[in-house]
Amino acid sequence: LASAHASYRSLDQMLLPIVAVLAGFSFLLSTVVVTSFVVLLSHRIAGPLYRFRLVLEGLAQRRIPVDAKIRPDDQLGELSDTMGQALTTLRTDLGALRIAVAALEKARLDQDPQGIETSIADMKTLLAAWETPVRD
Repeated sequence: LASAHASYRSLDQMLLPIVAVLAGFSFLLSTVVVTSFVVLLSHRIAGPLYRFRLVLEGLAQRRIPVDAKIRPDDQLGELSDTMGQALTTLRTDLGALRIAVAALEKARLDQDPQGIETSIADMKTLLAAWETPVRD
């Protein structure tokens, strides 16, 4: 009959396996949760940095990207907004330079000295805004 019934073990004998199983489960669960969190957070930082690198590489090759927007839930959103403002300023100033160059060419063809001077002054004004050194 003794073999047909569950054998009684003392609390000391049962405690070690219970603690070992719970500790192993806790370690495994913690590892999965922490790894998931770190991967998610690293993608929310690394994704915008990769996007900014592409924008800067485009600028280095004299190509102005359309925007520097990142996903709404990513980190570094303020930097994305600032880079977008910088691209807008650059795009606007280059457009104004194109207009001034076209006006200069027209004034040269029309032999209009006043138009030439106005176009040159417009270009100098735009370039002067970029030549101001900024020191932080």
